[in-house]
Order: sequence, then structure tokens, then C-alpha cells
Amino acid sequence: MIDLDSAAVDANDLRDWLINGREAHRVKVLELLGDQNRPFDRAYLRGLIRKDLAERFKRSRASWEQDEEVASTRPWLLNALGRLVADEREAEELVRENIDPDKDPDHFARCGALEGLIASGVPNLEKLVGEVAEREREPSVRDPLVRMVAVAFLASRGDDDSRREIKSGLKARDLKLRWATLW
Repeated sequence: MIDLDSAAVDANDLRDWLINGREAHRVKVLELLGDQNRPFDRAYLRGLIRKDLAERFKRSRASWEQDEEVASTRPWLLNALGRLVADEREAEELVRENIDPDKDPDHFARCGALEGLIASGVPNLEKLVGEVAEREREPSVRDPLVRMVAVAFLASRGDDDSRREIKSGLKARDLKLRWATLW
């Protein structure tokens, strides 16, 4: 196993931790991706992740019934790619399309993609997050987890309606909504 605190971590190591690591290791990798002082080849890692998402971890195999490894790993890869999209429009578009429930029904994958884009601060982020929050309000689409990630971001930007929704979610009788609010 590699030491994630080592200065010698490279893109292949980070990819391996995203795919094979425990949750705590995966969280650490996501943190490292945001550290611009850590020297590793971001473009190379972006390419590795895009290849993994297109082949081994493609959307068509992502249901828990079909392949648990794919379903549990795709959200982490999408989150990481979202954090690495700087200056590559194609990578950003790939992550953005995975937020759309018509393209990716897995709410964990959509949530991971949204979190990654929020972390990277993509252009027009508030507009994107507002659209996601509104879309996830629709009864045919509604997923509290994806919606509450969007609402939490909007609340952090001072949106009073979003702040009220967070407070309401914390008191909700619906345990799925309460869990999503806490997440």
C-alpha cells in the first residue's frame, strides 16, 4: 500500500486508491486532488479516470444488481474527475452529463459528479447547482441526496430558502430526507 501522505504519490497511485481503497482512503485522495501544491500529473490522472469510466466502470454496468464494484466505484471516479476538470471542456461535459438523471439514474453517481464540480468551482457553478436543485424537486426525478447537496451549496452562498430547507430537512420525519440533509 502506498502512503497517501507521502510527497511521492503519483497519478497511478491515486487512481488505484480511488478504485481499490477503503472509503477513508478515497476521501483522502479527493482532498489531495484539491491541493494544488501536490505534484502529480493531473492531466494523466484525468485521462486514466476517463478511460476507466468509458470501459471498466461504464454507466451501463453501474447498477448494484449487475456489478457492485462498478456501482460503488463510479461515484468516486466521477467526483475525482469533477475535481480535475480545469481547462478540459470534454472532461467537464462528461461529469455534467452524469448529473442528469435521464443519463445516469444512480443517485450516488450523480451526487459524486455534482460534488466534484462544486469542489473544482467550474464556471457558472451557481447556475448549474440551481438547475440541479430545481430538477431534483420534480416528483418524477426527486432524489433527496442529490437535491440536498445542491441546496447545501446554495445555502452556503447565502440563499435563505435553501437555509430554511436545510433546517426543515434536519427535522424531517422522513429518514431518507434527514439522512440526505446530514450527508
